Amino acid sequence: MSEPERVTPDGLGDAIMECRMFDLGEGSEEGQNGLAPMCVWADGSPVGTTIRGDAMTRGG
Repeated sequence: MSEPERVTPDGLGDAIMECRMFDLGEGSEEGQNGLAPMCVWADGSPVGTTIRGDAMTRGG
């Protein structure tokens, strides 16, 4: 896992957002490096997280 990095996408406003890359492990699609971003943000009271991935490529 990489170190968290602060990001400031358009529309973030006063919120704080940090992202880091994490390893998906083996079984990722051929040609992909098996890494995906995970981001966390907060703006006073709500807190949210997101993980980008494609469940259709993971297999069962």
